[in-house]
Amino acid sequence: MEYRYVITGASIIAISTVFMIFSLLTSNNVVLGISLSTLVLGVVLLALGLTYIEPVSELMRYYVSDLDIFTTRILEDMGIASNYRFKVCFNEGRVFAVFTNGGIKCSDINLGVGIIGDSAYVAIPLTNVVSRIDKLLEASRPELIDYVREVLVSTYGICRDVRVRRESDLVTVELILMSREAKQLMKTPINPPRMTTLSALARYFNSSVEIVEEDIVGDNYVLKVKIVGG
Repeated sequence: MEYRYVITGASIIAISTVFMIFSLLTSNNVVLGISLSTLVLGVVLLALGLTYIEPVSELMRYYVSDLDIFTTRILEDMGIASNYRFKVCFNEGRVFAVFTNGGIKCSDINLGVGIIGDSAYVAIPLTNVVSRIDKLLEASRPELIDYVREVLVSTYGICRDVRVRRESDLVTVELILMSREAKQLMKTPINPPRMTTLSALARYFNSSVEIVEEDIVGDNYVLKVKIVGG
């Protein structure tokens, strides 16, 4: 979405509507014609604003799609493509996403692929994602819901709003009205909306976190996350 186009289009539509009403009341066909032409322009700008995707966003979507093919192949080769647990490890300053088919401790995991006992894992670094989130915690420590809303809504535009509920070591985050791009990216194992949500929680609690349950309800995405420590 491009807000400049949306605001300009909406303003033109509003002004055109006023002149259309005036022209109908005064039977002024010249003003009516101009108003209709201007109204069309406003509708076009509004439509462009609502559907606009920045080229860099489009590029990143293609990049994630290509990365997904690579990641899926690795998960298949490791034998965990159809049955894996997903967590974000926050351990000794290291932050990484982990796909695994077992209960491996974060302290035992290194970046890349590996096998510990009977469990295989794939670990992907998240340093740059978390470094941007870090800036939100530099000045002060906001309330959890305000922090999650700032990350998912204001910073990354993944959804329109969030609901957050914490019960002991379980945190439920509901991403309300997911954006079209975010819904497309959710279909990949990488799943940036899920990865970003868990990264934000891991950084907020300075702790590793793991998905317990996830569900899609209409346009909303519900994640139940457990704080698991190191």
